[in-house]
Amino acid sequence: MIPSKLSEDDDIRQLMGRAETIKTFVDEELQNLLNIRSYIASPYLVIPEREEYLELRSLKGKAEMMLKVDEKFIFEGGMEKLWGAFKRFKESFIARYAAEHKAANDSVDSENLTQIKSSDTYQILSQFAKISLVAVPNDLVKISKLIDNEFKRSCDRFVHEELEQVPACACGYKLGTESRSIKVSDLSEMVESGIRQYVTSLQDPPYGEQIKDYVSKMRQLEQDIPQKELNGLLRLDPELPMDDLKDELARLLTPAAIQHINRALEGDIVIVKRNISQLYQDLVDRKYPKAKVREIINKWMDGGERLPDDVYIMIEEE
Repeated sequence: MIPSKLSEDDDIRQLMGRAETIKTFVDEELQNLLNIRSYIASPYLVIPEREEYLELRSLKGKAEMMLKVDEKFIFEGGMEKLWGAFKRFKESFIARYAAEHKAANDSVDSENLTQIKSSDTYQILSQFAKISLVAVPNDLVKISKLIDNEFKRSCDRFVHEELEQVPACACGYKLGTESRSIKVSDLSEMVESGIRQYVTSLQDPPYGEQIKDYVSKMRQLEQDIPQKELNGLLRLDPELPMDDLKDELARLLTPAAIQHINRALEGDIVIVKRNISQLYQDLVDRKYPKAKVREIINKWMDGGERLPDDVYIMIEEE
C-alpha cells in the first residue's frame, strides 16, 4: 500500500501511522476476521428458505456484507462493526438451533425403544426372520431400522459450546429439520402385526403347500422331523390374542422347526442377488420415458442372465 501513496504531498509520519494500523490489524484482528468468514461460509451452516427464518437470514446477510476488507474497513472501524453484526447473528442462530435441537431429541423415547427390542414379541419376530424365503411388510429389518433411526436422532450434547466453534452439532442435526419420530406404541403394533403376517404367510400358498408336501415326503421316508411343530404352525390361528399367540409360537417355532421350514421352502428354488445401489446410480437425477425406465430396471434385474419367472431376487444394499 505504502509505495502507491508516496508522493511529494504525503506526510511520511501519517503513512507510518497507517502502516502501524495495518500491522496491528494483521497481528490482532486478521485471525478473528478469518474465523468469522469461516463460520459464515461453513457448509454446516444451514438456514432454511422459510419465512420463519427470515430474520435470521437477514442478520447473516448483514454480517456477510461487512466482510469486504479494504481501506475503509481497516481505518474506519470496520472490524468493530463486523463483530457487532456477527455477534447479533450468532447469538440468534445459536438460540434457535439449540431450542430446535432439544425439541427434536426430547421426542426420542429411548427407554421404551430399548424395551421393545428386549420384548417377547420382538424375539419372536427375530425367530421368524431366520426363515430365509418368507418376507412380510412388517419384518425385523424394517422395524430394526425404524428403531435404530430413532436412536440415531437422540443426542444429549450441550450444543451451545459446540456452536461457538462450528454452526452444527456433531450429531448432524440441521436447523429446520422436521422431526420424523415414530410413536413407540406404533412400533409395538408393527411388531405384533409382523408376527401375524408371518403366521399367515406360512399357511397361505405357496408356502403352506410346500411345507405340507415336505412333511408328507419326510414321513414317507421315515425321516425324523418336528412334525408336531410344523403341523401346529400350519393350523395356528393368527388372530389369537397376542399373549396366547406368543405362548403357542414359543412352543412351536423351535430352531429345528425353522431349519426344516427353510428346507421345505428352498427346494429347487434359485436365488439371485441384485445390488440396489447399481439401479440407483442408473436412474437417480435422470429423466427417462416410461419405456426406458422399464428397460433399465429389467436389465438390472436380469443382470445378464436369463432368469425364469419363479426365480427369487434378493435385493441388497450397497
